[in-house]
Amino acid sequence: MNVIFSINAEKNIKTSGVLLEIWVKIVTFASLKHIRTSMNGLKMLFAAVGRSRFLKYALVVLAGVMLVGFVGENSILSHMQNKERIGALDAEIGRYRQLYQADRQKMDRLDRDPKAIEEIARERYFMKHADEEIFVFNEGGAEIDTTNNERVK
Repeated sequence: MNVIFSINAEKNIKTSGVLLEIWVKIVTFASLKHIRTSMNGLKMLFAAVGRSRFLKYALVVLAGVMLVGFVGENSILSHMQNKERIGALDAEIGRYRQLYQADRQKMDRLDRDPKAIEEIARERYFMKHADEEIFVFNEGGAEIDTTNNERVK
C-alpha cells in the first residue's frame, strides 16, 4: 500500500494524514501479532526443554561453552589474538637479536683491532694525520660539508 502526499490541496493533505495514521496502526498491529506468535513459539520451546532432562543439560552445556568460548578475557577469540601477538613479538625479538649480534661483532672488532678505529675515524669523521690531505669524491651528487661531517642537500 503506497501513501501519496499531495501538497496542492488541504483536503488531500488531511486525507493523506488519515491514511498515514491507518498505515501506522496496521504496521503496529502486524508487529504485535508477530511478537505474540514468536512469544508463543518461545513458550513452546521452554515447555519442551522443561519436560526433557536431556534438553536441559544440553542447553546448560551449550550456554557454558558459549560463555567460555566467546565472552571474557580468557575466551577462545582473545586466546587466538594473543597467540598472533606473541608470534609478532617473537619475530621482533629475532630481528633485534640479529641486530645485537651484528653490533656486538663490530664492537669486538673495535676492541681488538686499533686499525678499525682509525678506519672509522677516517671514513665517517674525515679525520687525518698531520701530514695528509683529504679529498672527498661524492658519487651521489650530494655535497659533503667536511667541517660538520654532514651531507648537504
